[in-house]
Amino acid sequence: MCSKPSFALQVLLLSLLTACTTEEPVSPRTITSPAECTEDQCGVCDLDPSNDCGQDCQGEWGGDATEDCVGVCNGGSFRDCEGVCNGEAVEDCAGVCDGNAVLDCSGVCDGEGIADCTGACNGEAVEDCAGVCEGLAVLDCDETCNGEAEQDCEGICNGEATLDCEGVCNGEAVEDCEGICNGQTAVDCTGTCNGEAIKDCAGAVMAAPPKTAKESAEVLPNGTV
Repeated sequence: MCSKPSFALQVLLLSLLTACTTEEPVSPRTITSPAECTEDQCGVCDLDPSNDCGQDCQGEWGGDATEDCVGVCNGGSFRDCEGVCNGEAVEDCAGVCDGNAVLDCSGVCDGEGIADCTGACNGEAVEDCAGVCEGLAVLDCDETCNGEAEQDCEGICNGEATLDCEGVCNGEAVEDCEGICNGQTAVDCTGTCNGEAIKDCAGAVMAAPPKTAKESAEVLPNGTV
């Protein structure tokens, strides 16, 4: 009949079993003898060979060096979100690979906030056609920055249609020499507005004909002669 192990032997066996366990102690009931505890290359002793440490690509047991996507140990190449080695596809702010969503100036993904040319989010400052922030340069109708081309009254760039004095595009109303639209006052042959000089049949300037007594009386004060 086998005798029961002494108390000191039981304590020794228990201490050996405890030394061969990992952070998660193995129940003594699963170990039939201390010899079953196997220590791996990293100094961890347990009964699970599947968790034994291995060598990294530099030959270090338990190291974390890995080969990159081109096979270089600890290299800097990596696969993009489409799985292409050294590719350029990245996830946008919405988590979509190679997506177009971006953060707006207020930090909202795919938001509508836009920074103006001064950097103010949702500001109103804009660049003029010369690239100057809040500048005054404008495009003319010929798309020339600070050009002089203008649309005529018919909407034709650099056209010749003009407004007459009545505001009619290509109309015929004109101002007379006194500035009256469609007025009747004309310049005589000496260049005098509403003058009386005329040319004779040979083209020579003739003095104005003498006024009659009635015409003279009309220009005198109170009609006196």
